[in-house]
Amino acid sequence: MLTESLPRNFILILCCTIVIFLIVIVLYAQDQIKQQSELITSERLMTINQIASRTELRVNNAVNILKILSKHPHVTSSPSAALIDDKLHGIPEDVDVARRNAMRVVFDEYGGFQNMLFLLPNGDVYINEPFFFQKNMTVSNFAFREWYKEVIDTQKTVISDVVISKSSGKPNIVIAVPVFSQEESLQGILTGSLSLDIIEERLQDLTSYTDERVLIVDEARTVIADSKRILKGQYIVIGMGAIENSLSGKSGTVVGTINGTKMFVAYHPVNVDSSTWAILSIQPYDQVFSNVNKTIQATIILVFIIVVIASVSILTVNRYFKTQIRMRKQAEQISADLTRTHDLLAKSEEKYKNLYHLSPDAIVVFDKNGIITSYNESFKDLFGYQLEELHGKSVFTIVSDDCLDLAHRYFDEILRTGVLKNKENWLKKKDGTVFPSFFSVGAVSGHNDSTEYIAIINDISEIYDARKKLEAANNIIQKQLEEIKDADKLKDEFSAMITHELKTPLVPIIGYCKMLKNKMLGELNYEQFESIDTIDKNAKRLESLINDMMDARKLDLDKMRFNIENVSIDEFFENLNTSYKMLGQIGKEFIVNLPKKGLVIKTDKMRLRQVFDNLITNAIKFTPSQNAKIEIGALQEGHKIRFYVKDNGIGIPKDKMPRLFKKFYQIDTSERRNSGGTGLGLAISKGIVEKLNGKIWAESDGVSGTTFHFVLDNA
Repeated sequence: MLTESLPRNFILILCCTIVIFLIVIVLYAQDQIKQQSELITSERLMTINQIASRTELRVNNAVNILKILSKHPHVTSSPSAALIDDKLHGIPEDVDVARRNAMRVVFDEYGGFQNMLFLLPNGDVYINEPFFFQKNMTVSNFAFREWYKEVIDTQKTVISDVVISKSSGKPNIVIAVPVFSQEESLQGILTGSLSLDIIEERLQDLTSYTDERVLIVDEARTVIADSKRILKGQYIVIGMGAIENSLSGKSGTVVGTINGTKMFVAYHPVNVDSSTWAILSIQPYDQVFSNVNKTIQATIILVFIIVVIASVSILTVNRYFKTQIRMRKQAEQISADLTRTHDLLAKSEEKYKNLYHLSPDAIVVFDKNGIITSYNESFKDLFGYQLEELHGKSVFTIVSDDCLDLAHRYFDEILRTGVLKNKENWLKKKDGTVFPSFFSVGAVSGHNDSTEYIAIINDISEIYDARKKLEAANNIIQKQLEEIKDADKLKDEFSAMITHELKTPLVPIIGYCKMLKNKMLGELNYEQFESIDTIDKNAKRLESLINDMMDARKLDLDKMRFNIENVSIDEFFENLNTSYKMLGQIGKEFIVNLPKKGLVIKTDKMRLRQVFDNLITNAIKFTPSQNAKIEIGALQEGHKIRFYVKDNGIGIPKDKMPRLFKKFYQIDTSERRNSGGTGLGLAISKGIVEKLNGKIWAESDGVSGTTFHFVLDNA
């Protein structure tokens, strides 16, 4: 029986469901916004880190070139102050030709210096290359320069603040290198004025975001380079601590207001020899986080649509239940009246007729053959027939042609059970109009004790329209979800293309480094070999990072291939021991613990080795330089094998554990920052283990080491 509490309970459940659904949408949107924000920050920091590295390489190359030249035999030879011609502001062009030619070769070959000087220890100009700069000089002594004083005081290479060249009017920096004889006595100072135009041109090429501005600032807050070519050589002050943090060796991002506009600023230090510069990426906040803002707007719109639909649905359902309760009460009342009328038919026939015809619900009576015997005024008004017009005709006359099969099934059920409760079907009016109906049928005693059936009919067009609107809204939501999936697919395809394009130029770089180190292209001096070795190591490091990114992408797209085979644990661990036993030479003890011999597991050996390499490399980074212990092992647990990598390093705080296996995640401690890393190793290890139907986790008290476990099924 339908009671008053049923609709209230149903509406309460519906409201709770909608609230939960809204909470899930909001939480999902928050997670997406957080992921997008983290991705934007990491991409921006990666970009300015690349610019900083290229700037460092440019300046440090110039420094190294001057240092190498300062050790050239012609340069280290003793100069003669007596050769200086005051009118020429130095020695004549045809005097001390060997020294001048050595400087000329570097000036012509390198191409980055605006001019080069050789100063005597007292600051007098001895040589200025090119020679026409020497003839046009206005001063003959540079002892008043701050960089000169610093070189004399420290006897070390000095990089000046930005200065404006009097000869060209352009900003540059002076690299000053002390020149010593073989007896370590100071012979003079070799300088090169490095033009900042090349650095500025590279900034324009590397700027990849709309309205982004990249600045490089020295320790005196003077702009070294400006991607917009406006502020170069000017003193600037930017709040928010971005410059100060960069000059102190920090990198990060900050949001603040510049000239009334909210800006997103990413900063990173540039280490050039013994000096530190700051590199800043400045872009309007709304442009940087445009996708995040779109996500927020889409979420608000979606929540609004759901609230509107839910409100309409609740009102419709409430009206529906009220209608049903009213219909049920009316049906019960009619049934009671019919019972009493049957007993008092002779006395109350007129009263029955009034009740029958005045009922607000459409009522029709038909016999077991489906022939209509009577109907009331409400039925007449609903269907448009006159009273008695349908008498003797089939009840199927009022059924829509498309729904006759369902009507016949209902009729068979009526004949079988004698009752039909709360059914729906499409009915047809006299003018051909069809409408959805809600009806119940019950058996009653007719004339001569024959059985007749009385049907109570209600038009539910309003409820049906509301239901269609709700279904349409659900279709819209489903379409939006499909569009989000398509966007994710495009993002993954773009990531694959970028990763491939990054890896392609590394092949010739690593190849030529190997040829140079193997002397296939000629002999290298010590400084050249060290430089090539540095390039080789960093190229291989970048290649490793790209490989990690490709593996992470393959795992995300479920495209990583696995070669499943029988793997001997004994042989596998023996290979690991061979690879890492040399750790003892750097104060780290490597221990292999394999309690049970002869273990064999069916898995991918190469991917298993990749997981161990990631975990062991992680342990190497975070263990002390002395008395360090790294232990690996395998234990059989039923039909599974549990592997572990244990260390006595710095440990992992418990509040950092939940995000430990997230891509690009770095624990924010000073030890972690010093150790470096891409933040992909643990995420890739987790992906591989899970693709092999396993599980990986970490245990640590946060102070005395960490143990990584992962379990693989050996069934």
